Amino acid sequence: MDFQATTNTSSKEISEDSLYQQLEDDSQPAQKKANVGVPEAPTVQTPIQLSQRHATSMPLEGMSDNGLFGGTPSTIHDGSQHFSAEGTELENFWNSDLDINFFPSLFDLNTGAEGPDSLWSVPKEPEGLAPRTPGPPTPLTPAAVAEMYNRSRSPSIEGEDMEPRHYRPSAVDIDAQLSFPDMEHISTEEVDEENLAHVPEISNTVVEQMAQLALTIETTSNFPRFVEFRMPPTPVINAWVQLYFEHFHPVFPFLHKPSFGTSHTHWLLIFAVSAIGAQFSGLPQSQACSRAINEMVRRSTLYMCEKNNQNSRELWMTQVILLNQLALRYSGERRALEIGELLQALPVTLARRKRLFTNYLPYEKVSHLDLPLDQRWQIWALDEERRRTGFAIWLTDSAFQTDFDLTPVMRVHEMQNSLPQEEKPWAASSAQAWAGFPGRMSDAPNFPQTLFRLVSDAGRTTIWNNTGVLGKSAILQQLLSTIEENRRQSLYCSPNVSIVDCTAAANALRQILAITYHQGQDLPMNELKALGTHRIMIFSALMMNNLPKMPLLSTVLKFKYKRYSDCDLGRLQMEWSSSPRNTRQAVVYAADLFETVRSTYCTHYSTPVLFFQSALVLWLYSVLLGQSQDSPPDAPYVIIGASDFNNSKQAQWVETGRGRIKMSGVGNLSSPSGLGKLLDESISTMRNIKWWGVGKIYEQLLVRLHAT
Repeated sequence: MDFQATTNTSSKEISEDSLYQQLEDDSQPAQKKANVGVPEAPTVQTPIQLSQRHATSMPLEGMSDNGLFGGTPSTIHDGSQHFSAEGTELENFWNSDLDINFFPSLFDLNTGAEGPDSLWSVPKEPEGLAPRTPGPPTPLTPAAVAEMYNRSRSPSIEGEDMEPRHYRPSAVDIDAQLSFPDMEHISTEEVDEENLAHVPEISNTVVEQMAQLALTIETTSNFPRFVEFRMPPTPVINAWVQLYFEHFHPVFPFLHKPSFGTSHTHWLLIFAVSAIGAQFSGLPQSQACSRAINEMVRRSTLYMCEKNNQNSRELWMTQVILLNQLALRYSGERRALEIGELLQALPVTLARRKRLFTNYLPYEKVSHLDLPLDQRWQIWALDEERRRTGFAIWLTDSAFQTDFDLTPVMRVHEMQNSLPQEEKPWAASSAQAWAGFPGRMSDAPNFPQTLFRLVSDAGRTTIWNNTGVLGKSAILQQLLSTIEENRRQSLYCSPNVSIVDCTAAANALRQILAITYHQGQDLPMNELKALGTHRIMIFSALMMNNLPKMPLLSTVLKFKYKRYSDCDLGRLQMEWSSSPRNTRQAVVYAADLFETVRSTYCTHYSTPVLFFQSALVLWLYSVLLGQSQDSPPDAPYVIIGASDFNNSKQAQWVETGRGRIKMSGVGNLSSPSGLGKLLDESISTMRNIKWWGVGKIYEQLLVRLHAT
């Protein structure tokens, strides 16, 4: 299926990406009426009637909330005015200015029919010109829309060009015409007037070193050469792309699969996808090739954006950088992780530029468009892909905190977009298939107000059931981040600082966990693949919520290398035993997470991190409290980590502590042999999570722990 514009008149195809950027950068605010005059000159307008019968499906990058209600144009717009003041139409969208920094009221869904006339004075016809009679309406062809994008401009705003973030990028030979002017002719007297002698004078060596490096940059490549440079054959790249959609797309579905691979899919995005797909490949040297492709993709993004910064405004470039960051961060190479950390803010910055975190096209407005089915599907899919890309960026940025104990760039309050739709309409292969889902235009998955407030919203169960895999992941990530923030504040903040209350988050997680067990096998296959991921996220959050507040890995390493004094060790044991019920509950959730990863094919990037944390919790419990908590030999066994959600024996052990806990394949956690088997199983499972190289680092740590 190839996304292209379809009209009742013959016309050429327009590039999605160029229209994305034209809409975002070159759009013009329009009055709430269908007939918009496109300026030929500052004072003379050529009228163009935009009829919904001839409306063209166009990408909606950066769409405004205004101008999307259906209706029939009543008159042709007079060329003497830029705007009229009547009902809202789809066509107004094409010319709406998307800069909410200047006009926030235009993007308020609750505003009335008041137009933007109050913002600008309407230009008048020059005196002496005869009144013009509007001619026949001009059909809205794709070429006409493209021309309108290229020529239209908002009325001049005082100081608009002075705003520092208003930048319209172009090619580097235009944007970055840099040169060093000749400074040799300046006299010594003139220089001495500015030499105020605050610090010692610099030597000629400083300038010589900079000049040498500048010459090197000018004459050679900025990157080290590849030891070997051979691109994989096309069939291999194709196979890796298919592996991406087989293994990773079901748990992270932010790309639109039905339109991927068409003529509009940029080749660099295909390579970024293939690099992650290669991580799931069984072909020889596929992992090494994946690392090389990731590095080449990283260099290519830098080169292309440096050469023409317009590329940085494209949605596909944002998606490329997001996938590349994921691959670098979880590759298992410390250099790559450091690069990913250095570039942490890049995807968020690009998403802010493209306003991917704001809901510009509410679902109900698409449903009111009087357009052919194919065009409505294209509009919906393009807007949904923007939404999903924004959520994917927020998810990966939040994972910096939960996976690497770093501070995220974004705060949840910035995410103001509505949750993604369900997976079935998103996966529809045609407009006809998409039309078969009655809830495709439902506004049910909208936020209660913001994602932040969803934690305490009573309707979160309905919201959970009406959003897709990515929306569910966002809900869980926010709950997990709330608990992680509580842990960080408890560890690092002074006693008089108010700490985030995570009671509501924990209640929401338990409620959602019950839903995942009740749904079970009733989920469609693509969502069933993500079920294990969602459960381990829930188990991880609940485990951390019930644990004593301490850094897990450093606690384990200090214990392993005997860095604790007897006094410190006693204090640590007391901390773990001070809330015995909570500690036992944390152990149960750790066992649930451990067993879920062992028994489920989990391909999410956070899987190695969360599994490693669960292994550390079980190990710490065994070495700190295992012997003291062990019950008499005749006490009944309690198997933790079982798949039974309503495990009464397990619940009784959490409440009373009576019983000998065992895990499948491990045995008694409190015995030395059980502890050894726990680490054996941990190492074996971590080796099986081979598609994310970061697991190798955790595997090495577990091996060292086993040698204690």
